[in-house]
Amino acid sequence: MAWDYNGQALIYESNSRTALSLTLHGADHTHHYFPLISRIRSFLHHPWELSFQHEFREANYCADWLAKLGASSANHPLVFYSCPIAM
Repeated sequence: MAWDYNGQALIYESNSRTALSLTLHGADHTHHYFPLISRIRSFLHHPWELSFQHEFREANYCADWLAKLGASSANHPLVFYSCPIAM
């Protein structure tokens, strides 16, 4: 979606060091999530500025709340054009 909307500089944040490692270094082709990891890694080849950082879940309440909202929603993907109100 970021590419489609001409995103030029993106920050990939995760509270999972394992997810960051798999994204940066890849996974063996026998890994359960190899297709997904490979797709995510393909974004590394786009001509944009992309940085990666680990964030503790407690330090990013908003992202944690949005992840839980997305996981509990039957509508995928969710796109917000303004900030949703936490319930």
